[in-house]
Amino acid sequence: MKPFVIFLGLVCLVSGISCKSNEEVNCLDILSPEFISFKIADKNTNADLFFGAQPAYITGELKIYQHDKLIPFEIKTDAANGSYFKVQVQIAYTNAETLQLKIADEPLQELIYTSTTASDPCPRYPVNTVKFNSINYDNVLNRVIVLKK
Repeated sequence: MKPFVIFLGLVCLVSGISCKSNEEVNCLDILSPEFISFKIADKNTNADLFFGAQPAYITGELKIYQHDKLIPFEIKTDAANGSYFKVQVQIAYTNAETLQLKIADEPLQELIYTSTTASDPCPRYPVNTVKFNSINYDNVLNRVIVLKK
């Protein structure tokens, strides 16, 4: 009986190891883009400057730059947030990264963001803080933030 128990234990051990090796993920094959989702509101009235009832700007008046290059953005709409901008950003591995927002003929405004480290099962660097017009926005992962202008 004892040899059978040892044999059964070895079978379970080998089965567990082989199953585990089949589940390994090659993290080099997985590119996980990171995004910032936001609206821009008037700092005094909280009125949405692009998607409100009487918007001050049209969406074509927003340009977003990173490292002096114009980068594309999407306009998204969902039931919880209404309409908002969604921009794919470069990962801020160790230092803060910067986007420049150009609204109509106004001066460039900086949006500074940082990332944190997460894994699921591969390492990711999701955006976790944003600073715009001297206001810090924390815990921005997977939510639409309202930037005050």
